[in-house]
Amino acid sequence: MRTRLLALSVIARQGASKADFLISKIETRKKYLRAKTKYADESQKEFVKREIESLTRIQQRLAYVQVILEMIALRAETAAIAGSILSTIAVIRELLKQIRKRGFVALPGISLVLEEIYEATGEVLAEAMNIEFNDSPVLAKAEAEKILEEAEVIAKERLAGKFNI
Repeated sequence: MRTRLLALSVIARQGASKADFLISKIETRKKYLRAKTKYADESQKEFVKREIESLTRIQQRLAYVQVILEMIALRAETAAIAGSILSTIAVIRELLKQIRKRGFVALPGISLVLEEIYEATGEVLAEAMNIEFNDSPVLAKAEAEKILEEAEVIAKERLAGKFNI
């Protein structure tokens, strides 16, 4: 069980690294587009402006998911060490459900990581409880909402500090 939790942590950290890479790639693209507008006419500038705005929204969503993945990794490691497996996994599963509801599963390169983590948490719960686990307790929902709010604030601060957005 401990090995599964640590493997879950590794998957989450890899996803967070992938999100960071994508955030950096988007920033590079935005810089290129900004440089390109120096010599463009007004219609081209408007097109580039809309593209940059779109890229910024994707970048913000990726930063949000990155923070959540980091929190998932940390919680999985804590559960492996401290042994609070059921409550931790219930919160992680609830986080993943909330991410799905908010439409974050369509992010490029991240949706597979989120699905893999969700499946891994189900396996850990099934092993821990010797039954299939479908619903999160009410407490997990409240904790997941709190984590999502914190992640949003952290993601905005990171992007603002990292790229001066």
